Amino acid sequence: MRRRVTIVILGLILCGAEMGFAQEAPRVEIFTGYAYARLAEAVNSHGWNFSIAGNVNSWFGIAADVSGHYRSDLSLYTYTIGPRFSMRNTVTAFTHFLFGGARLGDGGSLSAFGMVLGGGFDVPIGERFALRLLQADYLFTRFGGETQNNARLSAGLVFTFGR
Repeated sequence: MRRRVTIVILGLILCGAEMGFAQEAPRVEIFTGYAYARLAEAVNSHGWNFSIAGNVNSWFGIAADVSGHYRSDLSLYTYTIGPRFSMRNTVTAFTHFLFGGARLGDGGSLSAFGMVLGGGFDVPIGERFALRLLQADYLFTRFGGETQNNARLSAGLVFTFGR
């Protein structure tokens, strides 16, 4: 199901990419905001999400993403990097495929492979700012040989630099 959603988002972006080519993209976009994660075994956690993206052109960039999620004595941190594809119109729609690591702290600490697949929508609220209405991600981790399929939702502010 999640794979189909990712494919649909990518397809929508690629179908509308021609319109996005005409839009001027900022060189750098910095996002910071609130994040909610639904972790394995129905654990709800709240935290933060931070990312920085360097745009090569109006539709392609490289993004680095870091997030932290907390619940009682449980904490999960992710740190990933990878390609980001955008369609720029009045609203910027994007999808990203980020790979890296995750760190789980529950009394001890475990490190593992982490992957974030998803996308979102940014609405400009000025020349240098945008509001990220929604970023929805599939958050994959693999701790102790076991796969965890998680979901993450984020919203916040995007700061843009350079044109």
